[in-house]
Amino acid sequence: MTLSCIIVPAHDEASTIAETLMALAPIGQVATAVQLIVACNACTDATAQVAQAAAPAARVLTIADRGKVGAINRALAEAPPGSVIVLDADIVISPHCIAALADVLDEPGVMAASPHARFDFGRSPWAVRAFYRAFSRHPYLRQGVGGSGIYGLSEAGRAALGMLPAVVADDQYVRCFFPLAAQRRLGQNGDDTPIHALVRPPHSLTALLDSERRSRFGVDEVHRRLADRKPAMSRVQTLQWLLGVALRQPVDSAVFLAIKAWASATAGRFRPGSRKDWNTLRS
Repeated sequence: MTLSCIIVPAHDEASTIAETLMALAPIGQVATAVQLIVACNACTDATAQVAQAAAPAARVLTIADRGKVGAINRALAEAPPGSVIVLDADIVISPHCIAALADVLDEPGVMAASPHARFDFGRSPWAVRAFYRAFSRHPYLRQGVGGSGIYGLSEAGRAALGMLPAVVADDQYVRCFFPLAAQRRLGQNGDDTPIHALVRPPHSLTALLDSERRSRFGVDEVHRRLADRKPAMSRVQTLQWLLGVALRQPVDSAVFLAIKAWASATAGRFRPGSRKDWNTLRS
């Protein structure tokens, strides 16, 4: 495999980043010579110290400016040649899954890839659980990158993408930048072993509403920038999903659609760079 680096952008993630990095500790057993870069930006807590203690071999960058894309770009500029994986600081994924993602990035024609998402509802209230139960069936999570807090760029994809522009939704930008035919979504490998990232949904309805408004703003922003590359689901896919969720999970579908409608209606109020524009919200 040509995986050269795992990048973990982080802003005030002292409470979660240790688990994320410790899950990657055995990565050397399945992928040698992979550099781990933690890009801490504008942290007001002990994120950098916790990260270095959890992963002594990691390169921990301390960046004064706040912003996820800026942190990713700084790490990309310092990463060695080869494919890279960008991982949110609150996502847990096994070295086995990293290796599977790295292997698919070596396939000809693949520019970007993500694993499936598995949602951990441990501390989420019923409305958040309902939203994510419906979302977990969405076709968006079956193709292309996004929604799982992790994506990989092949060496060719990395070269084509260059530096990310100043957008809110970095994964959505990657999804729109490359044709869906050049992206892969991993659910299992050749021996049927599941490939997924463990995603923790927001712990309150307020946090979910904030996250969805930010997400809607980010998607709209990317679509304006890359209007000619917007990957659209077919009407058939959308209708099949809506019908399936409505029949099997009517309450979940109602909660999902209501929150999405609220996010669309209020996306214009979101302000990039505001207090809620990094650590409490996921791209």
